[in-house]
Amino acid sequence: MIFLFLHISFAFKVPRYLLVQKYEERLETARKTYRKWQRTLKFKGLCGLSWIKNDPVYFFLLKIFGVSIIICIFAALVPAEPLDKA
Repeated sequence: MIFLFLHISFAFKVPRYLLVQKYEERLETARKTYRKWQRTLKFKGLCGLSWIKNDPVYFFLLKIFGVSIIICIFAALVPAEPLDKA
């Protein structure tokens, strides 16, 4: 009877262990891929935008549009007050 219980217990634990191990491997692979893409995009972003930083006209336009976008986002997030206060 004890042998049957141990056999059933072992039968449930081994597949579960393998599933957890497989999940952890996939999670680690995803983390490595994410870090790789982060580094790639950071490098390409810094090198790709260097022409904007060097040209004063593009830099000025970037600052103006950046500020206007921030103002639009802030205006959309702040709730408007009702027009009539009763």
